[in-house]
Amino acid sequence: HYARAGHNAALAGASASAQFLLTRALRLLPRDHGERVAVHLALETLHRDASELPPRLRHLVAARRCARRIPDRAGLALVQLREARLRLDRMEPEKARELAENAFVAATAQGAPHVAAEAAAILANVLRDLGLPLEALTRLEQVLEGEAGRGLAPALRGELLRYSGVLWRRLGHKDRALDAYSEVVAIYERAGLRSSVLAEAWNARGYALIVDAQLAAARRAIGEARHILRAVGARRTLGKVDTNLAIVYFVAGDLATAIAHSNQALRHHEEDEDYDGFADSYLIRAQLACAADDLTGARAHLCRAEELAALASSPYDAVHAALTCGWLCQRAA
Repeated sequence: HYARAGHNAALAGASASAQFLLTRALRLLPRDHGERVAVHLALETLHRDASELPPRLRHLVAARRCARRIPDRAGLALVQLREARLRLDRMEPEKARELAENAFVAATAQGAPHVAAEAAAILANVLRDLGLPLEALTRLEQVLEGEAGRGLAPALRGELLRYSGVLWRRLGHKDRALDAYSEVVAIYERAGLRSSVLAEAWNARGYALIVDAQLAAARRAIGEARHILRAVGARRTLGKVDTNLAIVYFVAGDLATAIAHSNQALRHHEEDEDYDGFADSYLIRAQLACAADDLTGARAHLCRAEELAALASSPYDAVHAALTCGWLCQRAA
């Protein structure tokens, strides 16, 4: 009962209660009980949201040992997926892709569609960062429209749809992206999910609204994301949220407020070791510095973004950096 209550608390965004209940469940569950794998992985996710790497690693190691001891092959594939997610968070996309592909094959062989669906979500994220949005979208649609997509938990179905929204936006289909985000938010809210995944959906919707020139709606959506993250005590994603707010204010002509949010975003990325969107945040800061006639600062921020893009082996970030470089050169001419 402690494990189930802990999972429910995590989904509702009650992180402290979830951590207490799940930790209590670990103390009570027998050493070889199959539920221990899921409990360790739920705690790993909570520590990921809080940007706490050491306990996150401890629970991954414990989950892997437990899955091997039972043995639980589907559970082991799920552990491998969480290891892939960690690699992606640490800017190692190629290793993340290898682990996620292996987990997808193992989950399919074990008849575990929910694990295969989570593998597709992580693979789509990896392929997006590697500059392969069409391949990523194909992966997602195969799951959402196929047998694996039937009966998915709301949190997982929402995650798949959110990734598809990001891909549709990057491919230039902002209306399809906005439709996807609206569906994600509706799914999460119907299911009573109030965790960081809902914040990520609102933040993604906010950026799509910026692209669609709906600045007031974008600010409300991104503000909702920020409110949720603070309410549930999650730190991961705060950097992306503040960067999006910086863009809103920049487009609206409020350069001082845009710079304040951009500086806050960089602090979040640095302090929380949150590399998702880190290069983008530096590129936005470079543009803001240029707009403020600080060309030296703009070049420094651009160089840092280029370093992060190279470290992550991300073609998307590299192209974005090249475009920003061209923009800065044009402004400086």
